[in-house]
Amino acid sequence: GRPGGLRAAELVEVIVAACDLDKTLYPPKITPEYFAEQLRRNIQAMRMFESLGGFAFPVTGNNSLLAKPKFIDPEGGAELWPVMQRPGVFVNGSLVRGAEGEVLERWPLGGLRGTARRGRAAS
Repeated sequence: GRPGGLRAAELVEVIVAACDLDKTLYPPKITPEYFAEQLRRNIQAMRMFESLGGFAFPVTGNNSLLAKPKFIDPEGGAELWPVMQRPGVFVNGSLVRGAEGEVLERWPLGGLRGTARRGRAAS
């Protein structure tokens, strides 16, 4: 069999849009009007992509709690994208949330530091 026990017939093609958060999905604040409109359009584009069968999610160095307020409509206060109930890659990959917001991977930064050193030559 294949690694992880998957067979070719079980594999499914998935089209993803991994969207950088700061100054991309979360636009720069050129003017309050520009910012609010662009943020709403970006979220609308993510939802449209998903309605066509894609899988969209933010990717950021922020943790979930820091990312969450960035998805609030600045003019109406509505939550545009429920960060804690949606997929995303946070803390530069240290926290990965699945399709329903469930935690798939969580790596404490100390654990990553040790992992990064394995296999490197001593300096």
